[in-house]
This record gives sequence, structure tokens and C-alpha cells, in this order.
Amino acid sequence: MLDLLYTLVQGLLLGGIYALVALGLNLIFGVMGIINIAHGTFLMLGAYTSFWAFTLSSQFINPILSIPFSLVIGFFVGIIVYQLLVKYIVKASELMSLLMMYGVSILIVNMAQAVWTPKYRGISYSLRPVHIGAFTIPATYLIAGLFALALVSCLYIFLGRTYLGRAVRAISQNRDAASLMGVNVNLTSMIVFGLGVSIAFVSGSIITLVSPAIYPHMGGFWTLLSFCVAVLGGLGNERGALFGGIIMGIITTFATRYILSATLAPMLAFLVLIFILLYKPTGLFGLRRS
Repeated sequence: MLDLLYTLVQGLLLGGIYALVALGLNLIFGVMGIINIAHGTFLMLGAYTSFWAFTLSSQFINPILSIPFSLVIGFFVGIIVYQLLVKYIVKASELMSLLMMYGVSILIVNMAQAVWTPKYRGISYSLRPVHIGAFTIPATYLIAGLFALALVSCLYIFLGRTYLGRAVRAISQNRDAASLMGVNVNLTSMIVFGLGVSIAFVSGSIITLVSPAIYPHMGGFWTLLSFCVAVLGGLGNERGALFGGIIMGIITTFATRYILSATLAPMLAFLVLIFILLYKPTGLFGLRRS
């Protein structure tokens, strides 16, 4: 029983990280209808932000302390990408946005490979495990999972309790009607895209706590995972991203511990996704966009 409970706690913490990874992608799609295939690439840049902050500060700025840097840098990167490219295809088809963001992803990955080389890097940072009763939990997983859950909660409150959050929800429902009601659609969309990219950067910083490798092509796996989590919970629904991530995390953790190897465990989670979509094609919480 203790072993099962320990595995469940690990799955919840991992699910929090998965939810955070999918949150930025879900936010951008829910408000703007843009399929951000470059989401994992932005996550990779966030991981490199933490790596270079840790390296250049002589290991003083650890991945946790580097999160504010990732948040700010990611926000401005998102604004730049929006102003240069995204604002011109906001009203275009979703296929057009997918192709454009795929081109952005290829460009950034190749630039990162040219500047930083394909060499695998990592952050040698660890904390003492946390003892809670009979459980011994790696501190890095605990911090990463709790921070992810806290950030998801903050975004949920932001969207539901603030004027800007209500403007965001209005745009996600009907852009033209929101504009007629006085909402600055272009400015709000720019802020949303910047926020979505900054969440991807922060996700990359948190992943450096639990991932042994940082390299230019690492974003591909996380893009796939974030899409699966977002689709499972319901594209465009932040609550769906949270529960989809937790479900994925629990399934992956239990499968790794009791059924499959670590490399095959995600396969079971994807099979569960396919099974759910067969009976509920819109995901667990449906589509929020209309």
C-alpha cells in the first residue's frame, strides 16, 4: 500500500509538470486558434536560459532562481515573434498557423544548433530528498511539481478574476464581439502570446531540475507530449490541461514502475488518449473556443 501511495504521489508531481508544459500551448490555441508547433522549441530556449544562468554565474543562479529570467525573456521573445509574424496570420486558417510556427521552430532549432552545437548539456544541481512520514520524495521533483501546480492555479485565477483575464476569455469566445465591446484585441492577443511563450520558457527551466539532458532538438518530445495532454483535457481549456497532465503523469508513473520500461511507458498513456478520444472526441472538458 505504501508503495502504491508513493507511486501515486510521484505521478501527481510529474502530472503537474506535464500540465505546466501543456498550459502555454493550450492558452495560445484557446484564445487565438494558433497551433503553436514551436512550443517545445520555446521550452528548449527556457532550458538553455537556466543552463547559461547557472554556468555563467559560477553555479550561483540555480534553475529555481533562474525562473524569473526565463519568465521575462520568454515574454519578450513571444512579443517579438507575435509582432514579426503571428499577428499577420491570427485570422488565417489553423493549418496556416501550424505551418508558420513549424517554420519558426526549424529556424530557432538550427540557430541554437549553430550557436550552441548539438552537444548534450546538463545542470548538476540536486537537493536533499524530502521525508514526509514514510515517504522519501526527491526534492527537485517536489519543487518542480508544486511550482507547476501553483502556476496553473495562478493562471486560472488570472483568467477568472481580472479584467485582462475576462478580456482574454471574451476574445476566445468571439473576437469581433469583444472588439465591439471595447477590448483591444491586438494588444490582448500579443500579451496572451507572450504569456504562452513565457510559460514554455518557465517549463524549460523547471524541466532542467528533472531532465538530465539539454540539447537543441529536445523540444520535439515535449511538443508531442504537450499536444497529447492538451487534447486529452480539451484544447483551449486551462482546467483541462491540469487534469490531462495529472492523468498522463499518473499513467506514465504507474506504467514505468509496474508494467513497462521507462522508454515504453508513454506509449500506454497515448493509448489511453486514443481510447478516450474514441468516446469523447473533444477531450475530457471539451473545446472552450467557439
